[in-house]
Amino acid sequence: MEQGPVLETAEEPFAIVTAIRGGLRYRAARLHGVWAHSGGAPREGRADAVVAFADLVMAMDRVWEEILARGADLTVTFGRVSAASPAHAMAKVAGVLDFCIDLRSDDEAVLDAADEALKAAIAEIEAARPGIRFDLGLQSRSRPAQLSQSMAEWVAGGAARLGLSPRRMLSGGGHDAAAFATAGWESVMVFIRNRNGSHCPDEGMNPADLALAVEAVYTALSGNAGP
Repeated sequence: MEQGPVLETAEEPFAIVTAIRGGLRYRAARLHGVWAHSGGAPREGRADAVVAFADLVMAMDRVWEEILARGADLTVTFGRVSAASPAHAMAKVAGVLDFCIDLRSDDEAVLDAADEALKAAIAEIEAARPGIRFDLGLQSRSRPAQLSQSMAEWVAGGAARLGLSPRRMLSGGGHDAAAFATAGWESVMVFIRNRNGSHCPDEGMNPADLALAVEAVYTALSGNAGP
């Protein structure tokens, strides 16, 4: 199933996947501030980890918007945020915040540019807010993968024999097909429309959409020349 709303929004039952986004991640980043009393510490001079983190979130949202405006592909996600250690309390200015950031794109150069922008934003925040220090930790990466164009055409041929013209689209989530493509094996994917989004308990698909996609692939197998 598609891990997004594109097909559901377009009211299309299935699509052919042409490429899989790569990722650049910091899985265990930490932001250090200075503990203080919520009522006693004035605004001037605070090193509030939560406020500094908010600065970073908004800075990266602007970076995301700017890169999309240039016609490049990118997603920016702060997937885990925690300032709820036992040391935190209602009457404390946060001194520590843990987070992760997940950057994804179909272009490694865009991932590198977004990473540079992330580090530049961190440097600006640290300079503007004395007492704030970021530690991104280790970086992990996965490379973008282009899937087989010939196999995509082959599946599209099966769909065409049924009077269908499925769109070509990127996959934002990682899949084994990326590893196959990287290893030099011909591979392609078909996405099924997913209602209510992915990675949530309400996600689901219409069995009729699945049947239609299977029929298109079966028609390709039985009636088209192989890729």
